[in-house]
Amino acid sequence: MRNIPKLLMIAMAGWLFIPSSVLLSQKPRVAVVVWDDRAKEGEDHGELRVYQLGEPVPGLKVKVSYEGTASDGYDYRCQPNVLQVDKYRQIHIRPIHDSIVEGIEKVTVRILEDDAYEIDPEHSKASVIIQDGDIPDVEFAASSSIHDEALEEAEVDVRLSRTWEEDIVIEFSVQGVLAEEGEDFQFNSHRLVIPAGESGATIRFRVMNDDVPEDEETVVIRIIEANTANIATIESHYYAIRNDDGEPARSIVYDRIFGAVLGFRAGCSMAAFTEYNWSQDRIQEIFGFVDSFHPFKHYGDTWTHPAGATEDGGERHKLLCTAIIEKQDRISYQELKDVWLRDCEMEDMNYMTQNYDRVLLAFARWGVPPADMPVTTFGKPRDLGEHIHLTARTFQALPCINAGDPENAIADMNDMGKLYYEDPEDDAFKWGAVYNAAMALAMLPDATVESVIEGALAYATPEIEEELRYVLAITEKYEDPMNRDFWQELTDVYMVPGSKYNAFERIEKYPNSSIYENVGYAFALFKATNANVKQSVLIATNRGYDTDCTAASAAALCGALTGTSTIPADWIVTLDSGISNNPYTNAHFTNKATADGLYRALQSKVSRMEDEYESLNSNDKNYIKLMKHHKVID
Repeated sequence: MRNIPKLLMIAMAGWLFIPSSVLLSQKPRVAVVVWDDRAKEGEDHGELRVYQLGEPVPGLKVKVSYEGTASDGYDYRCQPNVLQVDKYRQIHIRPIHDSIVEGIEKVTVRILEDDAYEIDPEHSKASVIIQDGDIPDVEFAASSSIHDEALEEAEVDVRLSRTWEEDIVIEFSVQGVLAEEGEDFQFNSHRLVIPAGESGATIRFRVMNDDVPEDEETVVIRIIEANTANIATIESHYYAIRNDDGEPARSIVYDRIFGAVLGFRAGCSMAAFTEYNWSQDRIQEIFGFVDSFHPFKHYGDTWTHPAGATEDGGERHKLLCTAIIEKQDRISYQELKDVWLRDCEMEDMNYMTQNYDRVLLAFARWGVPPADMPVTTFGKPRDLGEHIHLTARTFQALPCINAGDPENAIADMNDMGKLYYEDPEDDAFKWGAVYNAAMALAMLPDATVESVIEGALAYATPEIEEELRYVLAITEKYEDPMNRDFWQELTDVYMVPGSKYNAFERIEKYPNSSIYENVGYAFALFKATNANVKQSVLIATNRGYDTDCTAASAAALCGALTGTSTIPADWIVTLDSGISNNPYTNAHFTNKATADGLYRALQSKVSRMEDEYESLNSNDKNYIKLMKHHKVID
């Protein structure tokens, strides 16, 4: 490519013929893709985008056509057919509410050929559907429910926004999670008819009451098609089958996985209420001392999260949990991406996530391989920078599937981290390795606070070990971890200008969310509270600055060692209600179903390794023996 300018000069002088294919290769390449694939008359617009792939040419004019069953100007506001595209250009499809029953219509934008650019063949056209504002919406009456296995006749209600003069036929899919159709439950049909004039109907299926101690099972029902109705927000229902025949025999490792899940989510939820990146004094002035869950608004949201609900970090955590539970083994980033594509809705994510989560989902939908993220031919998320704390903030499901195996917990963290970090040498990997190793080690039955810290520091670089030991030494100066001076001294390590470990001098984007402070504060609270989940959540909630992230990372680590023993029973109830009352979250597994699924996945992984015993290395063979010793498998 560096020789092209010289060749062109020679060609212009008449000394060399340059094939047209060489010259054409210098043209910008353009693509059209979907950002938000659903619009609705009178309520909501859809969005497509035209991109220049790679380095953009300023002011490029791109010709497009508008096709489909919807008519430009009649069904949606007219759009220009020549677009000026720098890096990308948004096309908002704004439906016109025409009071005519038309059903779902489609708008397709196609890029037209022009000598000024090449068209990416995989993205030459893209479509948005327009839902009809003059027909009913259909959705489940609730996102989730839980019933004892003894209730053999299961019912799930589906509702319409208003009655309709014709029958509405709904097609739905069924997925059993830790449950098998035909063994644990049975549907006679995957179709529901809402009769004309009725406002809803009920899906009925049979639960097999088998009198066997089992994990909590989940039946996920998803509406996939409806005639003469728009599929609305609550398009899936998670029906939890609560085991009422006693718990199956489990290792103590199960309780530690459960504690890690609950600790993480308690920290996300309670501390989101105080997450303003304010000082400790300002938090105390406004809120006093927060020790319970409250409804909250996160960042620029218009929606109020119910008490017990989690936030953006909780969404990433749930997606990892879902992928592991469904596979019943360790996962790759491709398998995580597959769950993104099925369970994430762009409009729902507006209420729950950061911009970079939505951009990465869009990349996945546009066919970008996980190995090419986060920097792609479409660009990269503007708000995703170096040294952010995600490897320690949201990857807690990885040490759960790798309980007792810090090396593979780190390996999986490195794999998933490729989705978020441009530089494979980003500090988040080195620091995240120490945190994930600590969580994996904490789940061993004979672990202690001291053994976890020392074991994890074996995976630290000398610089990281020095910094963490400096922070850990602060804990020894205070007898009571609830001492506010202790919290402030920890905060000052990362916030005070001129401090040896000031975080703001090491990270540009999200300086309040650095990997340094997240891991350092988590380790300090783990030691100071003797791995007490409740105390760690309360401290992080009231200490100021990045409250929810600190609370989630610290409490998950504490729960990995002490399990559910320091988690109040009423917290568990509130956290489950926060899931069931959140229509926008990507999964509605109960907390227990999540822990049951992760523990079962751990057992499945170890059993799979045992089947492959002869081909394993000595470390993996020793790990199988360790898991047998701790009764994870027989």
